Amino acid sequence: MRIARTVGLILLIAVTTLSVPASTLGVGPRPPRLPSSAADWATFTPTEQATALAYEKSLYDAAGANGTLTWTSATGSTAGTMSSDSITSVDAQCGLSWTNVGSGTWTYGWAYVDTSFAAYQIYAGHPPASTDDQFIRAGTVLQYFFAYSTGGGSSYEYAQSDSNFKWFYENINYRIKSWMGAQQYQNGAWQLGPNAYCTYSANP
Repeated sequence: MRIARTVGLILLIAVTTLSVPASTLGVGPRPPRLPSSAADWATFTPTEQATALAYEKSLYDAAGANGTLTWTSATGSTAGTMSSDSITSVDAQCGLSWTNVGSGTWTYGWAYVDTSFAAYQIYAGHPPASTDDQFIRAGTVLQYFFAYSTGGGSSYEYAQSDSNFKWFYENINYRIKSWMGAQQYQNGAWQLGPNAYCTYSANP
């Protein structure tokens, strides 16, 4: 009887150990099927595609939460004179940023305006021309976005799009288009106009 109880205890321990989740043992979840080319991706079912993209998003989110994302940024060219007077300097920039995680690249667009004083109105996209900044993938606008403040007290505005994913094997062009500016009422006249336009494109 004592031998039987010992064997039963050993079996119970073995079954319990085998039921411990892999993540508890320090082993991550097994990745799903991932594509190696556009032709391979075309053979995925909609469910497999959704599962693969969800897996890549989980890697991206985890890296962001851990603070391990490494971004590369490139700045575009700005055209148009925003300052019509000599009371201040205005710095207007736009660009793209991207990072490699898992089996692909995440890219987002951004724009900012910085003045040397608190302007009445400062904007990266939207007013006063009501032209939102554009984040474009392969010629298609993925997102319109903007950031602005009015009423004074602001000297800096930053706008950013959401991040978009592409597989490493994909050669995709991304572009940011931004309309930026600042306005200040001084000595009976509006200063610091008109808009500046900035754009940048890359195949990260």
